[in-house]
Amino acid sequence: MKGLFLALGGAFTLFAATSLACGAGSTQPDLLVSDPQVLLDQAQAAMADLDSYRAAFGVPARPDDIQEEYRWEIEYEAPDSYRVLLFAAEGEREERCESYVLPDGSGSGRTCYEILTSITSQTVAETIVVGDTIYGRRCKDIDKECDRWQEQPRGPIVIPALSYSFLPQWPLVALEMAAQLELAGQDTVDGVPLIHLQGSVNHLRAVLENERRVLTAAGTTSFGETCTVEVSSPGEPPGERTCRELTFEESLEGQEPQLSFYDENLSTIDIWLSPDDLLVHRIAITIPPHELPDQETAFTIEYSLFNQVEIEAPR
Repeated sequence: MKGLFLALGGAFTLFAATSLACGAGSTQPDLLVSDPQVLLDQAQAAMADLDSYRAAFGVPARPDDIQEEYRWEIEYEAPDSYRVLLFAAEGEREERCESYVLPDGSGSGRTCYEILTSITSQTVAETIVVGDTIYGRRCKDIDKECDRWQEQPRGPIVIPALSYSFLPQWPLVALEMAAQLELAGQDTVDGVPLIHLQGSVNHLRAVLENERRVLTAAGTTSFGETCTVEVSSPGEPPGERTCRELTFEESLEGQEPQLSFYDENLSTIDIWLSPDDLLVHRIAITIPPHELPDQETAFTIEYSLFNQVEIEAPR
């Protein structure tokens, strides 16, 4: 998960996952309540009660990258159907490197990344997950100049992604983990008045906790593997190799020092809710820089099509 939110462009990889079941029971919002935690609790209940929605993710590109943002959209229909659109640009790329000093002054380093310097074409990778089958194709644009659909058995694979940060549920898990909540007033977003809440969260813990829930729901209890080899005498072949599965808590150690850094340097989370039904319309997460001191990351998720998504196998 290192560099989780950097350089999100590139080849797409299938990751094993499954969906989280939506919660049951409808909660009517108490519009007289001004306690931000109560409002957020009601918003979580409202989102869990939905049968379907669309989540559109966006991460701004680096300032010297010609591409404006990396983006993907996920339509979800309970209990476990998905339509995923991953947008990519093809063209000339160039490697850039920057030196940095750690915020605590304990060391320095150098980080390199690729930027897009010219765009020759754009593509959309579309995946539909319904029933026991995954359907995939590439298009020049949404539903335009598309390749033929390819099929494969679903098995445990649900979401095509570069990392578990693509799973649509983790921003809602971030809502559960949000602390230091404040009522930031009312904003108008795309002409719609929305309640604005603001708080703090370790976004990386939200991604990892959602991963744990997803894999656990799929019956997976292993979060990696660790192995030891018996020490043998000089000149003798290596001893017996013994392996065991890692628990979730042990797997978190592999996320250090990033995990502890974000415990101490929390991301800002902004949440916009509809005053009518307290559904979440937007989440914005501003992630503090870990290495390069002047490069924070802004991560935005827009929610729409509440209970309007219907996902079917392509014909």
